[in-house]
Amino acid sequence: MKVVMILIFQVVFFCSELVFNSGSMLFASDKINVADNDKTNVSEVSVLLTSYLATNPQPQPLLETALSIRNDKPFGDTLSVAASNFLLQKTAAMVEDFRYNSNPIKSIKYRRMAKQLQQLGIPVDIPVTTFQKVLINLKQKNYDYLFNRLQLHVKHWVDVLLSTFLVLFVLSLLLVSILIFFLVKKRKYFGVGVIGSVILALVLLYIFAPALSKLPQKAKQVATFDFQVGKGIGADLILDERQFPVGKIIWAGENDINFNYYFSPNNIGTIIDSITEQKQLLLASTASFVNNQVEPVGLSAVDGQLLNPMIHGLWDGVVLISEKSLQVVPLFRNQKSNVHSNFESYYQLISCIDSSTDAFQVPLLVFNDSLMFDPEKASTNYRENRFLIKVLSSENECKYLIVDVEKEKQLASNTLAIYHKLKRENFKIQFMVLFDVGANNLFQVYNSNGIRNNNYRSTLPAEMASNILAVQLVHESEYSVDLLY
Repeated sequence: MKVVMILIFQVVFFCSELVFNSGSMLFASDKINVADNDKTNVSEVSVLLTSYLATNPQPQPLLETALSIRNDKPFGDTLSVAASNFLLQKTAAMVEDFRYNSNPIKSIKYRRMAKQLQQLGIPVDIPVTTFQKVLINLKQKNYDYLFNRLQLHVKHWVDVLLSTFLVLFVLSLLLVSILIFFLVKKRKYFGVGVIGSVILALVLLYIFAPALSKLPQKAKQVATFDFQVGKGIGADLILDERQFPVGKIIWAGENDINFNYYFSPNNIGTIIDSITEQKQLLLASTASFVNNQVEPVGLSAVDGQLLNPMIHGLWDGVVLISEKSLQVVPLFRNQKSNVHSNFESYYQLISCIDSSTDAFQVPLLVFNDSLMFDPEKASTNYRENRFLIKVLSSENECKYLIVDVEKEKQLASNTLAIYHKLKRENFKIQFMVLFDVGANNLFQVYNSNGIRNNNYRSTLPAEMASNILAVQLVHESEYSVDLLY
């Protein structure tokens, strides 16, 4: 029987491949038509690609069209590469959706196409199980991280259970009351009582199902932070509403520092050493997010070289570093002509990345004083967070802030606490973005004498880091970032 089932599966898979590939063959004539259209205008190319995508092509034909445009260059070198990358990122987004599909045939296609895309320089996250993640961290000897994550998961669900105590108590009280009644008063109807109790329990669960599905939302915190932002370069403790320290903030004037982004797995330690020798490093922090294959997630580039041309579908911020100055470009996913669906917008963004530009994509939380996310839909998981913020003071002085919340709290709570504190101090928040921490938490801070300050938590050795944002001094200056709890 097992052999027969395997044979059936192979036949079905073979047939699906024929159908899948026949779709690609049928589309071959369309690719010739695309190549025959010598479009060099961005708007015309955008219209052409939009019309093609309106046909809802499957991933394989989409991939082949992207490769055809890349090889044949029907729009000229620059536009063709951009158009190819635009279609490749759409392909990658569709392929990544397969990870949630339980269909074994689609799962096999997903893995095959994911490897194809990776070979083309399009990072696609091949998911790993929780058990595999544990093994990876054990191999890297991240014991503190694993123990910390176990504690946080327990803490999260304890909060959830406590928030539903009343519902569970009422339900239990009703069931016990019914059982006692039938046991004491109607012994001969004990079986009926048990069945009735089960039915009642199911009915109550059905009634409370909507509330139960939203239980994690009830665990959300409301925090208040207190800290000071001073002159020049400095640091301060972040205190919560109980006046307990929960993290640290470092600030520097816009003209006091410059920025460099490095993505170089297994080489970050050497990079940091070379900078610290010159006594110019204020801090180095993990910045961009990486997938399970240690590839950048979302749009990423170093010195104008695209490491990942794929726009992440859920993050609204692209950090651009040009001539050592840093700005954030908002993507505004909710607009019709956004970079995810409109080639012209995508091309304009990519065109900002020249040979002297670094870029990486991150979650954008605040832009021009406006929240860019819905706090009610934010994750309720307890995590440490690190933010990069640019503010304008009431004296028109621009400052960059690195806010490192070391105590594990919820993202929305941390963001709102920082946001409201800065607004109370009359700061205009130009942008606020979120950096990667967790298992990739590298955070090294240096005193003005070039000696590393060990009061700042960094759980990842530099030689194991994949990327950093290096904040460097423009000129030698005396400052203090010494903070003690």
